[in-house]
Amino acid sequence: MKIACLTFNPIQENTYVVWDDTKECAVIDAGNSTPKEDAALDGFLAEHGLKPVLAVNTHGHFDHVLGVEHLRKTYGIPFALSGKDAFMLDTDAVGSTVYGVKINAMPTIDIDLDKRAIGILFEELQKWDEPVAIAVLPDHPTPCAIRTHTNTPVPFLIYKPGQEPDSVTRFDEFSVLEGKYGILEKDEFIKELL
Repeated sequence: MKIACLTFNPIQENTYVVWDDTKECAVIDAGNSTPKEDAALDGFLAEHGLKPVLAVNTHGHFDHVLGVEHLRKTYGIPFALSGKDAFMLDTDAVGSTVYGVKINAMPTIDIDLDKRAIGILFEELQKWDEPVAIAVLPDHPTPCAIRTHTNTPVPFLIYKPGQEPDSVTRFDEFSVLEGKYGILEKDEFIKELL
């Protein structure tokens, strides 16, 4: 599996392209927001001979979905997002004004990850011959009323086969501080995950 990161839009959002030997790929958090950025993403895909099959998002903030419509129109692919984030798509126009970013209509969800993908993904991973680590984390734990980013530590959960759970039973930025990881800095999270 290969992963590439491209940075787009005034917020400098990270867009990921993930592919394997089949050259089919998923574009995660498509933040491309101008014709120039659309061309940069298209050029990357063409340069690597990639065929997008899915636009998928970690969450629905405006800076992460700006390029979804371009992908849907150009490649005819569906957009996958947790249905619990649909409200963000409805309020993104307001949130974007804080950053001085004008946005067009937000995409509609084609595949609700909660209903169609998470269970299927977990079942498929059980069939793999190698151990798989799974991380669950939000972009940031921003209360909806604030409608902007904060520097509050981000709660996360790491699942690894054979790993014993700690005593934390709630998933929020305060409870996880009591867990075995505490606050991780810089690349400590990815090292723990891998």
